[in-house]
Amino acid sequence: MFKTKALLKYSFILNFIFLTLHEMDAIFWNEWRLFGFTDDVVGKQIFIIAHLPLFFIIILGIVKLETKFGKFTSLIFSSFLIFHFFLHYSALVEKYFNNAFSFGIISCILLLSLIQLISTIVTFKKK
Repeated sequence: MFKTKALLKYSFILNFIFLTLHEMDAIFWNEWRLFGFTDDVVGKQIFIIAHLPLFFIIILGIVKLETKFGKFTSLIFSSFLIFHFFLHYSALVEKYFNNAFSFGIISCILLLSLIQLISTIVTFKKK
């Protein structure tokens, strides 16, 4: 059977990959407009730069997964992405971002986030 630590590690990595795909797709959809940026040049630059600290923390969490920081990062990351799914689902209901491919990425993130969250909680309890 697949070990919980390995499941956590691989789900965290895959989740980060799918988040990266989603953020690439978000650039196509000009998602910075949701945050009030109407100038697409400035909005895109801020959107991209905002991901530098976010991606740094996520990658550091993956690298340090055996530590409390890594597990805490995993817990916050997976929990946020579950919430993030429902934000996109609400937008889909309102006829925004109604592309099947884009929503497929978000759906994969939800599945991976649930696996990652459960694996994180289980590894926290094992200590």
